[in-house]
Amino acid sequence: MPALASYFKSFLLSIILFCFLIKPLQANVKPIEPTRETCQKLIDEANEDSNNNNYAGALEKLLKAELIAGQNHWNDNLWDIKNRISHIYYDTSSFGEALSYAQEALSITQKDKKLNEKSYYPLNSIAVLYGREEKNKEALEYYKKAYEIIKNKKGSSRKMIASNMADAYIKTGEVKKGLELLDEVKNDEGSSAVNFLWQSIYIEAFIANGQITEAQRIAEPIYSELTAEERQGTMAHCFVCIAGLLSEIYEKLNQADKALIPAKEALLHTEKLSDHVDLYEMISRLYLQKGEYKTALLYKDSAFITKDSLTASINRSQYELSKVKLNVSEYQNEISKKKEQQKQQQIFFIVIVVFILVIAFFIYRSLKNKVTGQKQQTLIANLAFEKEKKERLLAEQELEIKKHETAERNRELSAKALYISNRNELIQDIIGKLENNKKTRQNEEVVQHIKTIKSFLKADNHLEDFIKHFEGVNPVFLKKLKEKHPELTANDIRFLCYIYMNLSLKEVSIIFSITYDACRKRIKRIENRMNLDEETSLYDYLITI
Repeated sequence: MPALASYFKSFLLSIILFCFLIKPLQANVKPIEPTRETCQKLIDEANEDSNNNNYAGALEKLLKAELIAGQNHWNDNLWDIKNRISHIYYDTSSFGEALSYAQEALSITQKDKKLNEKSYYPLNSIAVLYGREEKNKEALEYYKKAYEIIKNKKGSSRKMIASNMADAYIKTGEVKKGLELLDEVKNDEGSSAVNFLWQSIYIEAFIANGQITEAQRIAEPIYSELTAEERQGTMAHCFVCIAGLLSEIYEKLNQADKALIPAKEALLHTEKLSDHVDLYEMISRLYLQKGEYKTALLYKDSAFITKDSLTASINRSQYELSKVKLNVSEYQNEISKKKEQQKQQQIFFIVIVVFILVIAFFIYRSLKNKVTGQKQQTLIANLAFEKEKKERLLAEQELEIKKHETAERNRELSAKALYISNRNELIQDIIGKLENNKKTRQNEEVVQHIKTIKSFLKADNHLEDFIKHFEGVNPVFLKKLKEKHPELTANDIRFLCYIYMNLSLKEVSIIFSITYDACRKRIKRIENRMNLDEETSLYDYLITI
């Protein structure tokens, strides 16, 4: 008993000491000061990082600013932050995340009456994202909503949205409406970038309307007026745009030599891999038009190589953004956890003091056994939890490595298939032109060579090889697919393999040497055969397998 009394006194002394120590312990928690100035500073720094293409740094600052604005219900900051995050994900090709944040920004502006007039901005962002996915009708609906809000306010924003909406009209075949809209905002004052956007879409409208000469008359002075400094500076993107339009105009006028000049000039003034892909494709097409097939093939190969580099760059950016998001999430959890700890500590010590005063005698009797039992249970629970946590983490790491390896091998397979299909398509195109040439048909040696090439193409069994390689990389997928849908043909399964690897319809149509529309019809036919409902995406269904 004396020993227990001594132990109890020590316990009481410990409680008192903890009461005095709680404030210093709480002082160690130093979250970001939740002030307007701190929030705005983070937004400004993020904007600077974004301008310097430091998207990971910009996202980290914006997520922290979002945390502050969300906790304090500062909707005027919050909608702006979410819209900026949407732009970062758009610039890094994470279009799903970009759309999600743009919709959140729109929801905030619509719910807060003070921000209703700002709704045009996220509406425009959502429309741009739908346009990027070639959903031009959906994009047009959002542009109309945005323009309805701002149509009576002449200026740069109205001109930008009107220009984007005109572009959507052009892509949906309503060129006349697009031109009317462009003329409506023609005299609005705008920034240099917005004015250039308006000019570019105005030229596109004339091209789409078949007024190639009129488009040439407008485009050539703009191209000539851009100085060497402007072509390298902030106007570099504008120069690449106008150079591409001018090349397209000359191509439609069957002036391949003239079309090559602005296209090659644009290559020298852009570092964007996506621009390089488009320009390589255009130059390859122009050399093919000239009959210089070897050079056309070289540029076609450059386009494929650059596409691979672009994919790798996008994957790296998305990985960095995911890592930043995880770090900020951990940071947020840490702050919440420490705040909760402070609150629990305060409650805990109040309860302990009251508890000691009221039933000290009962604590005195049971304290030692209870403390010992609790310690043992806690230790056992902690050990079990740590073991489970380590096993789960190890399993997740192994799964992630396997997924990454499978994705890499699938990308290699798809790149190879696209390359071979495009190569064969180009060779067949060349053979067709040679066969239509009278001089060629009269040359028996050339005719014999053509037959040899045709026999090579017929014997080319790369698609069968692809299935073998794909089955080696994704054995579980093919097995489950055949079990769930035995009605699928071999061609259907081969087609679904490319969809599973997330190739675009355009890329799949190239591999199978069919039109884009035929590709879409084939997907619809397979979906019906698999009894998928209309709301279920074929790709989303395949990845669940």
